[in-house]
Amino acid sequence: MKKGTFISSAVCIMLAVSLAAPAQALCAQDASEDTQEKIYYAADSWMYPSLNPHIDYQGWMEIGYGNVEMLFHIEPDGSVVPWLAEDAVSSENGSVWTIHLKDNVVFSDGSKVDADQVIANLEDIAEKNSRYGFLTGARYEAADELTVVVTLEAPYYTLPNELADPDASIIKMGEGEDLDLAPISTGAFKVTEFVPEQKVVLTKNENYWNGEPQIDGAVITYVPQQDSQTMAMQNGEISSLYSPSAEALEIFGADPENYDIVYSATSRLYMYYLNFETLEESQRKAIIQAVTVDDFATVMNGLVVPADGPFLPSTAFGKAEGAAHGIDEAKATLEADGYVMNSDGYYEKDGQVPELRLCYYPARSLDKLAALMQEQLKKAGIKAVPESHEDPDAEYVTTGDFEIGLYNLVSAPSGDPYYFLDLTMGNGPYNAGHYENAEVKEMLAELAGESDIEKRAELANAMVQQSIDDNAYGYLGFVVKATVLQKGVHNIGEDNPYHGGLNVDSVME
Repeated sequence: MKKGTFISSAVCIMLAVSLAAPAQALCAQDASEDTQEKIYYAADSWMYPSLNPHIDYQGWMEIGYGNVEMLFHIEPDGSVVPWLAEDAVSSENGSVWTIHLKDNVVFSDGSKVDADQVIANLEDIAEKNSRYGFLTGARYEAADELTVVVTLEAPYYTLPNELADPDASIIKMGEGEDLDLAPISTGAFKVTEFVPEQKVVLTKNENYWNGEPQIDGAVITYVPQQDSQTMAMQNGEISSLYSPSAEALEIFGADPENYDIVYSATSRLYMYYLNFETLEESQRKAIIQAVTVDDFATVMNGLVVPADGPFLPSTAFGKAEGAAHGIDEAKATLEADGYVMNSDGYYEKDGQVPELRLCYYPARSLDKLAALMQEQLKKAGIKAVPESHEDPDAEYVTTGDFEIGLYNLVSAPSGDPYYFLDLTMGNGPYNAGHYENAEVKEMLAELAGESDIEKRAELANAMVQQSIDDNAYGYLGFVVKATVLQKGVHNIGEDNPYHGGLNVDSVME
């Protein structure tokens, strides 16, 4: 039976209902392949209530939809190159930046991307996204239609890196623009329908400035369960599967006649926070000793490579020495602090067995990692209770409501270490474990004002090493990105360092 002609799962119903017109339905059994539009279908584990890329991390979702672009972007090798901009030149010791724009860039409605639009975007980003605090108080000047001069209150040496983050995507600003439900942007695809936290429907941008999109449109449906996504792929209901589970990868890898699988290395990191307010130092150290990172790589079927620190060792700022691991060492650490093994095989102190809440969210195989971590900790006499959450940011990361908090993020989205170090070791809500070290804070402040690349790497390595020595975080591994494609589907973000997704070169044969 041909793929896509027999649909039995609930996912298909969701996809079919979400379409803009019945003629587009992937489930239509009698539609002629010669007359059908080339519609790309995908199931996404994440979908926010707004499409304004400047809010939270929504830009990372939308870069996968192919509807947003930035002034600069990160190449697969980590280098920063112009995209909507021609270049950016700094002066005044990094506090003044002159950004020159490309002359041929237009929004999907045909209007020009000019200096005034870019300035309005930068102002909106600074207002809506706390991670762009360095833009607060900045002054902007449109020197001419295609030239923006940004004067910062303090030097900031990695501005092009930060403007390569999808959260700095350029959208059309102005009175009457619906930035949440129907933003107008410059990407190869434009949004035609958005139902918050349910679906996004896109069509190709006929005014795209950088070539002609090869696909007619796309339907992205929110399906958080990995098993449901796998079933949808098997039934031919979706065109690609981004970041499949290890089990799903085995299924599709065994069927090369119907599926292609492409791999690429990433800086997406599996890690866990340790709560300094609820865990003793001996507990933190023992947890890190008990969790063997090599086991995670094995369980993930080659989709993870072990990590010593938060940055890829191929980078200049990824040279920290990892923590030591071992079950016997973990037991010795607890016993030296007065813990005694009870008859159930768990360590107790003062007659109490600590039950550590191990919080995770089920996407990206974190449920599998939580189960493995629980097993490893049990071998060391540490009782961990896995606790699943749908929204990790709101439910345990930014609230600090955990003992051990699993997380998955891109550690160097802009090709620079400052983002991650400020996010996890600074004063913001993503220092979830409340890690405090005065020396680390001093180095972080120095890093923010350092222009020399070698010195930046030196500071970053020192900060990471100190956090490892303080037993502040557990670094587990880096994701090897796998994308499963239906036969005939190509260029769906395979070599994209961002979230896998559509682009002008995406093809459906």
